[in-house]
Formats: sequence, C-alpha cells, structure tokens
Amino acid sequence: MKLIIDNLHLERGGKFLFKDLSFCLESYKPIIVMGSNGSGKTSLLRCISGLLHSTSGEIYSINEKGEKIEYLHQCNYSGHKLAIKNELTVQENIIFWSRYYKKEINKDLLIKFKLDSLSDISVGLLSFGQMKKLSLIRIFLAEKSIWLLDEPMVGLDRESQEVVKKLIEKHIDLGKLIIITTHTDLKFDNQILLSL
Repeated sequence: MKLIIDNLHLERGGKFLFKDLSFCLESYKPIIVMGSNGSGKTSLLRCISGLLHSTSGEIYSINEKGEKIEYLHQCNYSGHKLAIKNELTVQENIIFWSRYYKKEINKDLLIKFKLDSLSDISVGLLSFGQMKKLSLIRIFLAEKSIWLLDEPMVGLDRESQEVVKKLIEKHIDLGKLIIITTHTDLKFDNQILLSL
C-alpha cells in the first residue's frame, strides 16, 4: 500500500500554505514533516485525514497491484485537539474507544503510560501530559494502517516519549504508513524529511 499526495495546493485566508506539494508515503519509510509555526504542517495532516479540503491536487492510495483504493477508513489522526471527554474518567474514555474500534483494551499501554492508577479519575483533573498520553492510547488501540501524528511528543516526559517512539517503530516495522510533524529531534530508520 502506498499513499500518494499529488500536486497538492492549500490556500487559506488568501495565502497559500503550500503549492505543488507531491510525495509518496510507503511502507517502512516514515515521513517526518518539519517547519515553523504556521507553515502548514497541521493543515497537511488534516487534508490527508479528510478533515480539511485542499484547494487543488489529489490524495489517493494504491494497493500492491497499482489500483487506486479507498484509504480514509485506514487513517487515524492525532492532532492538537485530544479527542477525549473531560467529564468522563480515564477508564470510561478508554472503554468508549475500545467499543468504537471493536478492540480489546490494552492494559499494558495504561501501565506503560502510568495511567493505570488513574483509571477512576475524571480526565478534567489530569495534567496536559496525562491527557496527551490518554489521547495517544486511542491511536494505538485502533490499529489503523495509516497514522497521522501531529506533534506526538509535545507535553510528554522523556520516559513517555520513549514509549511512544517504540510504538511508532513497531508500526513502521509492521510495514504500516506514518507521517509525523515535530519540532523535536525524532529519528527513525529510512525516514524521509519533508520541510514546509
């Protein structure tokens, strides 16, 4: 499976964030998107995830036979909005997402992120870093083929960053597709750097 971004243009507020953007996302080759604030990193991920429409250009996926296939159902996007409910507990949020994705709750992730002892705590009482970890568990729980991660390390302590890095490496090793925007010094084997 490959994801093709072909001659993508995005205009917002009368200004082009990017023009003529083309690249191919494929197995074992994560793309790391770098750029200053406002350069269009988040907007690019939102275009790919279907949350934002590009001004022109095309985004599509092809299978092993070179045939165009639907890809949006295989995408999972993690952005600045964390997609968790503050009025629910940690456990209730996880139960919701496990039912939504029809997946077993991965208790190992809760332990690795040190959220297991906070399962009965309302999310609104958590620190930003704890909320971010809970939000990322949603991505790992879903097991989608394409991960679009917008600044996944922001707000995380060093130990949690290492957990996330290992989970990303596992996703890459399985031949899945991944695009990451970051300001940190993230490095993976066979990575492709894209500057906006």
